[in-house]
Amino acid sequence: MLIERIEKKNKQIEYQFTAHIGFVDNDMVLFSQYNFAINIIIKFLKEESFGIDVVSHPVLYMMRHSLELGYKANFEYLKKYSNLETPPKVAKSHKLNILQSHLKEHFDKLSFTLNFDNKINDEFKKLFVSTGTLIKYLGSGEASAFRYTRDFNENSIFEKKEKRDIGNIKELYDNAVTMLSYTADLIAPYTDYYDLMNSQTDNN
Repeated sequence: MLIERIEKKNKQIEYQFTAHIGFVDNDMVLFSQYNFAINIIIKFLKEESFGIDVVSHPVLYMMRHSLELGYKANFEYLKKYSNLETPPKVAKSHKLNILQSHLKEHFDKLSFTLNFDNKINDEFKKLFVSTGTLIKYLGSGEASAFRYTRDFNENSIFEKKEKRDIGNIKELYDNAVTMLSYTADLIAPYTDYYDLMNSQTDNN
């Protein structure tokens, strides 16, 4: 078992390892932290030539859970423009396919209402399809996948011979991160105009 101790020899190290957890106050920030942690681990494995098997389940779990956070953060932001409320069953869901579908509902409503051009629709579609493939690898509905070795019925979640190509999954995950991180930026020219028109209406 690898143990990496933190020896607080000076104030710099003490400051480095003091976690200001109260500043993480929304899902998008937490989503970003999970993504950062995943990339730190991947970078370390490459530099030290360690096989992914030493951390495969935690990495895949972090990918899966971070997507859930990213979806729900987007729902909260996009509802201002789509006027779509997230149903309680969706808000509480851990099923990535359900969350993915609800994100598309928001986007499709916005695309119709704000008249997105084809370039934006095509860019979103490309990332959306890629993320759908990722969800198949991560398990669309199994919240316990990669978090435990057995499901709630005490059955093994994975067969002994099952494998995952983390290189391929990481590429798909990066696309998903792009979709969930930058959808707001992608549609900003339209939502900014929407905000401007609303502010002028309020001032009249």
